[in-house]
Amino acid sequence: MPALPLLSNPMQVTRMSMAELSEKSGASDATVMRVCKKVCDAGFYQFKIQLAMDLAKNLSAASSSQTDEVPNDIVSFIDLMAANVAQLSKDLSMERISESIGLILGAGTVYAFGWGNTGAVADDLTHRLLRYGINAFTSHNLEYMMRGIVLAPEGSVLIAFSRSGESIYLVECCKLARANGVKVILVTAEESSSAAFLADVILKVNPVNDPMDCLGGSSHIYEFALNDILLYFLKDKAPAYTVGTKSEAILGQFKN
Repeated sequence: MPALPLLSNPMQVTRMSMAELSEKSGASDATVMRVCKKVCDAGFYQFKIQLAMDLAKNLSAASSSQTDEVPNDIVSFIDLMAANVAQLSKDLSMERISESIGLILGAGTVYAFGWGNTGAVADDLTHRLLRYGINAFTSHNLEYMMRGIVLAPEGSVLIAFSRSGESIYLVECCKLARANGVKVILVTAEESSSAAFLADVILKVNPVNDPMDCLGGSSHIYEFALNDILLYFLKDKAPAYTVGTKSEAILGQFKN
């Protein structure tokens, strides 16, 4: 029945082709089309657009209903943000952090990628890993990123940042990584997302009540905090004193 994947993961349906939905549901293309016409009196493409719009409305309503108090001064705002950062200690386990660190230390290259706002998070982690003497790469150019993953040396790892886990470009990078033997560490709030199904390790970052949770304005301080966690537990294991100090000696002359 087409309803089964629709009910279990409606967000994933918005990314499927008709053939993929038919295969997942065990129904014919004609049956899928009849369901679309019955639901929204339109074809499959229009149905997916309507579904995506409805999901966005539901997410917005859920976010609004979670807001018990709206910060009205700096102190209450900082307190709320701090509480969300503290949520990381509940959502993350030392086991997954240790597993991630093992993959990073054993990687030929660490690829970090985020699309949109999370691109800055990937930039931050990449630069700081390089300071630790760990070979790392990131790019905002999707083609460069994909070419890097295709040419990744053995044992490489991709650290992917996506709050929803549904960013189309990030999901494609995760697919490419899996196809080329690159391990995937996913930083996300959604453990049942499209990207999550492709991940070897999931690091959950899910602020309960983000006061900045609005279109285009969501705070990524929580992902930056996760970078700090990874780097803190890496600091005594990374090869910084053999490779990193060499790069510092060369580049230090250009710093103030």
